Amino acid sequence: MTALLLAVLTLVLENPFIVDATAEVEFPVRQSEASVRTTLSDIHLLRRTMPGVVAITAAGDGQWVYRTERRMPFAEPVRTDFLLARSSHHALTYATPEVTAPNWMSFRFETTSVEERRTLLKVRLRVRLERQNGADIHMFAPVLGEGFISDRMRDDLQDMLRTFAASVTTELEASPDVLPVQDGRQ
Repeated sequence: MTALLLAVLTLVLENPFIVDATAEVEFPVRQSEASVRTTLSDIHLLRRTMPGVVAITAAGDGQWVYRTERRMPFAEPVRTDFLLARSSHHALTYATPEVTAPNWMSFRFETTSVEERRTLLKVRLRVRLERQNGADIHMFAPVLGEGFISDRMRDDLQDMLRTFAASVTTELEASPDVLPVQDGRQ
């Protein structure tokens, strides 16, 4: 029994502790797709509308340091920095450029025009934290395990996205709609 316990502890201590969670939300906004995409291209929108974000600062070369703070039971507040860069293809994405970074995050915003002044916004948020010691995430993390902590983080991300959806809808719908110029008229 002691040998088994030592073998398990050796595996736990040698392998990194990885927490990985994804959450999604989809909601309509009474704004044109052009207005929604323009607003989303300002990364500071996340500072204003996403719970837990305490700062976003320019890091040069089109990158930002995205700082979060999260209060957790039986622990000091957890502060985490993510380096993010923006890319825009079909979707607008803010993501950590180095996929093996110990603090990795991706925000993906997909917009679909439903009507002239109505847009469907789909947001996908994924966060992955990797530590040599799970206790660096939370003192009980090594005991509770990666799966349990990942599930709790997914629930937290889902709650954050619901709050984000309400906040960003309010902000977008309160601002003037900017339609693309057609035939010299707006």
